[in-house]
This record gives sequence, structure tokens and C-alpha cells, in this order.
Amino acid sequence: MPGLEELERRGWRPRYNEKTGERSSWSYKEDGQYPYLSLFVAPDWKVYLSARVSLPTFLFGSNVRLPDQSEVMQGLGYAFHICDGKKRT
Repeated sequence: MPGLEELERRGWRPRYNEKTGERSSWSYKEDGQYPYLSLFVAPDWKVYLSARVSLPTFLFGSNVRLPDQSEVMQGLGYAFHICDGKKRT
């Protein structure tokens, strides 16, 4: 995992614990882009990456139209490739 300074240089932003004021996780979101990524270290020192996305907005630019099953799978594949690239860079 890159160092803290390297994460900031790559556009990741720290998120702080409200009670302790310590860094609790990192988030990444390019303006107007999906998915929204979060990176955090659990107490057992495992690193987790999560992605949140509105598939209709991600695929169609709005959430008015709901995707069918094949479009859902396609959208999840796109989101996976984006997450995989961010995790490795």
C-alpha cells in the first residue's frame, strides 16, 4: 500500500474519526465521476477498498431509467475495472 503522502498526491483525501480526530479512512472521487471509493485499515491491519455507485446514473447519466439485468452486470464490470485500476496505481 502506498504511503500517506503518496495517497494524497494521487488525489485520495483523508477522512477523520469524529471522536478521536485520527485518520480513519481515505476517499477518492473525481468530480462528477463514479464510483466513489473508500480505503480503510481494519484493527487487524487488513486493508479494505469499497466502491459506491448508482448504477443508473453511472450507466445513463441519471437515475430515471432502471437498468435491466444485462446492463447491471455490464455496469458492475465497468465499476470493477475502475476500482482495480485505482487500487493498483
